[in-house]
Amino acid sequence: MYQRFRDWRDDGTFERILERLHIRLNQEGLIDLDTWMIDSTAVRATRASSGAGKKGGLKNR
Repeated sequence: MYQRFRDWRDDGTFERILERLHIRLNQEGLIDLDTWMIDSTAVRATRASSGAGKKGGLKNR
């Protein structure tokens, strides 16, 4: 799955899909060109993901 995603990203498949979707939605009047939105998606990482270790884990002596 990961390799297919990378292939589609690299060969422009995703770009073509989005372009066709945009054209179709615009033709059907489903896109309001007067409205602009910015989406900010945040992903939290755990303490352990940064190498900090888990709470209560083994400590160096």
